Amino acid sequence: MFFKYFIDHAKVRRAIHITLGSGMRSKQFVVGLLVFLCASFASASGLAPWSFGMTKEEVVGFTDLGPYKTFSNGDIETYNGVFDGGKENVQFFFVQGSLRRIGIYLYEGNDVNAARAAWIKAYTSLKAKYGDIEVPDVHADPKSDPINPEVLSIAAALNANLLGKTVMTPKVQPTDMRVGSTIWRHDVQGVRFFYVSISLDRAP
Repeated sequence: MFFKYFIDHAKVRRAIHITLGSGMRSKQFVVGLLVFLCASFASASGLAPWSFGMTKEEVVGFTDLGPYKTFSNGDIETYNGVFDGGKENVQFFFVQGSLRRIGIYLYEGNDVNAARAAWIKAYTSLKAKYGDIEVPDVHADPKSDPINPEVLSIAAALNANLLGKTVMTPKVQPTDMRVGSTIWRHDVQGVRFFYVSISLDRAP
């Protein structure tokens, strides 16, 4: 059904072709409240209120955004992180006890259309924050109409379904951070799952 939808979608056929390849408590309360009331944003320091270089203790110190779960390798997650005004699963990855990567997980499930909706959300958010977005595995035919996010999402999902993943990044990266988003698939006991995430990495 997924492939039939894509193949039969005349607009997609006209628009694209795909290259397949590769004190604190009161302070914390105020911060948490501001994050919930305002659209959260990614900055060169991480994802407010967390910033790169924090220890694990500092990350979980924002108790209003917990509870937090610790993985067996010591990394951390919360389902009450905030991105663009909504609660999301946010994961924190550490190197030698210092926060080096933040992952914002927008979707996990076997509904490809829901995955596409999450991908559009990621695309729209990154474009608003950082400008033009590159999707290396999706190319517009020179004679095609401009590609909108809806069409891009179909191509990105198809590429991920066939080859495992599709990555997008801003053409111009922030100076202190590397930003990207991925849609990928993984089979679990014969069921195909799709995932969509945004990654924020401290720049080398």
